[in-house]
Amino acid sequence: MVRIRELTLRPFRNFAAIHLGLAAEHMLIFGPNGRGKSNILEAISYLSIGKSVRGAKDQHVVPHGEDFFDIRSLCSDGRHDQQVRVF
Repeated sequence: MVRIRELTLRPFRNFAAIHLGLAAEHMLIFGPNGRGKSNILEAISYLSIGKSVRGAKDQHVVPHGEDFFDIRSLCSDGRHDQQVRVF
């Protein structure tokens, strides 16, 4: 099983920049509406299937005034680490 150990978004949806350490075996993401919980899951979908699970076009995940988005992750299968990037 491959696990995402780190996730970095710059700029993506409502995040100018965020770095998350995801080393725990189980992860709970919670918070008020509009804070980006679904955006984190959408970024993970870009890493895994190359597109938004929401059906959004690439230009719709780029914040206003920006030209691109950048999603980086450090993934591990327990023996090897691999960086995955979508931009």
